[in-house]
Amino acid sequence: MIKPNLHENLLKELKLRVQKSSELVTILSGILNLGKEAIYRRLRGEVRFTFEEVSTICYHLGLSLDSLSETSDLKRPFSFKIADFANPEEKDYELINEFVDFLKFIKDSPITEMGFAAKLIPDGLHINYSYITRFYLFKWIYQYDNYSNIKKFEDVKGTDRILDILRDMTYHLQFIKKTYYIFDKRIFENFVDDIKYFKSIELINDDDVESLKKDLFSCLDSIEQLASKGINKLGNKTEIYLSNLNFEAGFSYIESELYKVSTIRAFTMYDITSSDVITFEKSIQWMQSLKRASTLISESGEIDRYNFFNKQREIVDTL
Repeated sequence: MIKPNLHENLLKELKLRVQKSSELVTILSGILNLGKEAIYRRLRGEVRFTFEEVSTICYHLGLSLDSLSETSDLKRPFSFKIADFANPEEKDYELINEFVDFLKFIKDSPITEMGFAAKLIPDGLHINYSYITRFYLFKWIYQYDNYSNIKKFEDVKGTDRILDILRDMTYHLQFIKKTYYIFDKRIFENFVDDIKYFKSIELINDDDVESLKKDLFSCLDSIEQLASKGINKLGNKTEIYLSNLNFEAGFSYIESELYKVSTIRAFTMYDITSSDVITFEKSIQWMQSLKRASTLISESGEIDRYNFFNKQREIVDTL
């Protein structure tokens, strides 16, 4: 038998996610392969969920057993996903692929939304530009995996398997029905400054700088086209905003009927994620507040869009 607080926390979490009792019963009945009366008895507290049942529910609904075990309302659970991108083992590939599996699971959901406050060029917007993707990997290795020797940009390629996973992620992100990005206004300027720094310490050669420059121009063209159309290649709504406020870190969330996941991007390529509902609601509030302090450059924001992208091209041209 599981601990009472775990059972109660599970019930509380389920009712936060699915308000209609009949709908919740149908979902749990399908997950646990139990009759509806057996599910009702568990929801009424007459019978407690077994630990195996709790684990199965958590697996299918993206809940954390650790979060359900918390006894204090002052604590919010996060998962710090630390993968080794430089010398990945099987466990690292599995960790990186978790998000892709999640996207595949919600792909056919009728209601999905993603919000993304970006200080770095989002993965889904740069993965088709190999030099940009390689640069983020190079920067991560320089900062977090340079104990033995410092690698030059030309020596950093990334494994084919990691790149395939990231391309798969980008493909499945397009199935999200509504997406909006809020860009830090210095998002490309910071990238260019990083390139200039690494060139100054002779870790990037002139040929690679030129290739990065070409990729940045191409990436800007594709983002501008996306902003102009307001929809992605699959016809799903996509909005781009420019923040008029500085923000400290990259944030994102994804929401479907059953899943609510919020993420903080840390250390260039690491994600700190939470499926806690209260954390998610706080993230939504923060994102909506930032959106109100931002300028929409999709579709109707033609003048602001023109000015922003022309300025970014001027910045990239300084390389």
